[in-house]
Amino acid sequence: MSHDRYFAIQRDLHLTDSNKQPAKGEDGFDRLYKVRPMKDMCKKSFREQYDPPQNISIDEGMVKYKGRLGFVQYIEVWIAAASDTGYVHAFNVYTGKSLDGVQEKNLGHKVVMDLMETMLYEYRHVYFNNFFH
Repeated sequence: MSHDRYFAIQRDLHLTDSNKQPAKGEDGFDRLYKVRPMKDMCKKSFREQYDPPQNISIDEGMVKYKGRLGFVQYIEVWIAAASDTGYVHAFNVYTGKSLDGVQEKNLGHKVVMDLMETMLYEYRHVYFNNFFH
């Protein structure tokens, strides 16, 4: 694929209708609005394609982002992965606040419970560092 063709596709490819996105500060504002359909599709696929083993590791990952900014930014992602293979079973992108705009409390507990929601009441060993206590 040529350089020009790639950037033409990148410029015109949209996953959501930007006109329907609530403005920042309005009820329902979602920082991940433009990528949420792709994120949700990936999360669903990860869960359907692989039955994780007994040992699960929960940790954070940093994703480098160089979009239309004049600087590099890192996006924090919470990940539940198989301890032996590293295959990601579940993930959440940390946006700093919940969808209703309220600063999150007991973040470590909430992260673990959200990532393990499809594996609750199954016999698993979950490993994580002291942030999640």
